[in-house]
Amino acid sequence: MTNRIPETDFADIYFTKDQNALEKLINKVYGDDFYKNNQALFASLQYAHNQDQLLKLTNVIMKKIGGQPITKKDLRSSYSNF
Repeated sequence: MTNRIPETDFADIYFTKDQNALEKLINKVYGDDFYKNNQALFASLQYAHNQDQLLKLTNVIMKKIGGQPITKKDLRSSYSNF
């Protein structure tokens, strides 16, 4: 998503907790009602029980936004570990 939406936009939304701005931004970039039509999928990410389930949900989103699938290796970073 950060290929099409600047990280600073996400940071602003995150720190202000502006859900409405997030929805508008995602709809602007990915099409009208994209957020509403995928809201359950986005919400499901926080309830993933393991890495395999998280990857499955994430890759559904990645396909819908035209991104490349991610792997378990992509879940690790120097900042966090899922």
